[in-house]
Amino acid sequence: MARNLSSEGALTLASLGHLYAISSKRSEAESVLGELKELSKQQYVSAYYMATIYTALGENDQAFEWLEKACEERSAGLFYVKGKSNSR
Repeated sequence: MARNLSSEGALTLASLGHLYAISSKRSEAESVLGELKELSKQQYVSAYYMATIYTALGENDQAFEWLEKACEERSAGLFYVKGKSNSR
């Protein structure tokens, strides 16, 4: 996948990676993860983005590691994480 990382935002790449993962295109999703990691050397990339891709790939251990990082950085994306509700 040859793309100019500077022309695409992290959210766009993360969305693409998530789409690949839920479409059973594992190698493409893993490629996007690599691109996001590379992009993170140049600019901020939310750990939440990484977690969403790992979750869609079914790699829960990796997803939880990235969610922990997202908590540490107080990622706004955590707003979308559903918790178990006690209300009925």
